[in-house]
Amino acid sequence: MKNSKSNKKLPWWVELLFVQIGLPDSWLRTFLKSKRKGKYFIHKQKKPIIYALMTSISLIYFYPIVKQASLHNNCVDSAIVFVKNSLDKDTKLNMKQLEALSTSFCNGGDI
Repeated sequence: MKNSKSNKKLPWWVELLFVQIGLPDSWLRTFLKSKRKGKYFIHKQKKPIIYALMTSISLIYFYPIVKQASLHNNCVDSAIVFVKNSLDKDTKLNMKQLEALSTSFCNGGDI
């Protein structure tokens, strides 16, 4: 009966990179050592990694919403100036009416 370690097949990436292509063996040792250290680090730091991942996902999810709101606020600010300049001097509008007109204008409406 042969030793089971000698009968193990090499992973496909080891076969391809280090046997077929002929990359140096020192790279394989370095890669395997860093892989082992990485697994140990992930095992020991599971909670902080999960918290960082969840924070990153939530920031990525909410960024377009915040960006759209910021662009809409900038549009409303510039539309208020435009509405003030385009209306007659005799027309008096309070701030709420100006904001309503400028919001309508930013959403595709007319003045």
